[in-house]
Amino acid sequence: MDFPLLTLLETAEDFRHLRGLRYPLWLLLLLLITGAMCGYWGARPMETFAQQYGGELCRQLNRPVRSATPSDSTFRRVLEQCDFIVLTRIFRQWAAASVPLSEAEWVAIDGKSIKGTMKDYASAQQNFVMMVSLFGHRRGFVYASEGMENQHQSEQQVVQQMLATLDLEGVLVTADALHCQKKRSPAYTSKKAYYLLTVKGNQPTLLNALKQVSEHQEPLDCEQREDRSHGRWVYRRVSVYEVTGQDWAESWPGLQRGLCVERWGYRERRPFAQTHYYISNLDADAATFLKGLQGHWSIENRLHWPKDVVLNEDRAPQRAANTAANYSTIRNFFITAARRFNLDSIAQAKRFFANRLDQVLLSLQ
Repeated sequence: MDFPLLTLLETAEDFRHLRGLRYPLWLLLLLLITGAMCGYWGARPMETFAQQYGGELCRQLNRPVRSATPSDSTFRRVLEQCDFIVLTRIFRQWAAASVPLSEAEWVAIDGKSIKGTMKDYASAQQNFVMMVSLFGHRRGFVYASEGMENQHQSEQQVVQQMLATLDLEGVLVTADALHCQKKRSPAYTSKKAYYLLTVKGNQPTLLNALKQVSEHQEPLDCEQREDRSHGRWVYRRVSVYEVTGQDWAESWPGLQRGLCVERWGYRERRPFAQTHYYISNLDADAATFLKGLQGHWSIENRLHWPKDVVLNEDRAPQRAANTAANYSTIRNFFITAARRFNLDSIAQAKRFFANRLDQVLLSLQ
């Protein structure tokens, strides 16, 4: 069987001491990924999976079958000691080959903390592990993911590092106000990518300028839609404005459009009204921007929510940083492989892949 993931796993440098080494690192990592997808989460269940399916896995991949299988303590040590950077790099390379980013793709960037790793809840200096992901609006693939500890790195730094490793030509990246910064915007334009960034109070000059534009300038285009679902009745109106040539816009690389987005209606029978502002270097109509703005939140509904609720990320017992981040990357393998198999529902994918090693291997090819 042609299996590119195996080739990538075999390139991982083994961090373990050579004395007493019984199992290659590629085999342990592959067992962890395929075992989780078959429904075996945790070190003890993984030992059972290795006993039942380890021989079949080696036969499928034309590797020598071993008489002994790894114990739960072996899997536990690998998860704790393997730097999460190793597995996230392998995932990024696998995703680049299996689900390559295409031109005109819209992707969202956002970070998600892993609740079980949080320490010192009452302290303002609390530490936790966060996974920052690049997620496709339309197809629901995770294209890249990076782990970080919030006391050691910032989300903005991790996003910049991630963007530097990817081919983003023609891709539009949506991000929240945290990433709306002049000194970081060139990362998009240098990659020949487009951006759509939320503007809030962390950029007061820009926010006030956009408010003035929306109050005194005629929009180039408008789009309004009504949404009645999940007990809500919401109207959305997007107004697109020309901002090129204005003094304040020159410090934002490639900036072409300012957006004013109004939302009003009823949620849980209570009225609400909101106005938000965005900037973009893409010349597009209001309908295109509206679709992209709604698509940005798919990272919450189709990635963060399934990881937390369906794959139990926040309720998982793992506390160590490497263990929690490595399992989070394994969940990214699960979600992306499932959607390559046209299984958009991750709950359905769990049932489909349970104890079906052959289907798991096909989805990871």
